[in-house]
Amino acid sequence: MIGIRSPQNLSDILDGYYEGEYFMIKLNDPSELNNILKRILERGIVVYEVKELKNPLEDLLR
Repeated sequence: MIGIRSPQNLSDILDGYYEGEYFMIKLNDPSELNNILKRILERGIVVYEVKELKNPLEDLLR
């Protein structure tokens, strides 16, 4: 799961949801991030931050 912080609305071009100021996207593979960022930047959308966000339940179930 990654969170992308941007001043623009990302829900128009990506599948995901907002949680606070981060647009959340579940990745099946980390290599998907490159294509996602490429799509965003090609549209001239500003990205402030991209970070990996872990699900706290995943840690409990391990």
